[in-house]
Amino acid sequence: MLRNLPAGIASLSTLAVPVFGVLFSWWLLGEKPDGLETVGIVLIVCALAVISLKKRAPQVQRSR
Repeated sequence: MLRNLPAGIASLSTLAVPVFGVLFSWWLLGEKPDGLETVGIVLIVCALAVISLKKRAPQVQRSR
């Protein structure tokens, strides 16, 4: 993965592992996440979105 993507982007995917674990256990095993797990999933997804949007934003350099 690191050969094709920058380290910052590749490291973001590791943060999504718990989210996919909970979602796949819900889908495959019929386990239902409780309220705290749902809040955790929402917070992780929001953090990933903010980080990925921040990395994609063009960097503006000020010239003097």
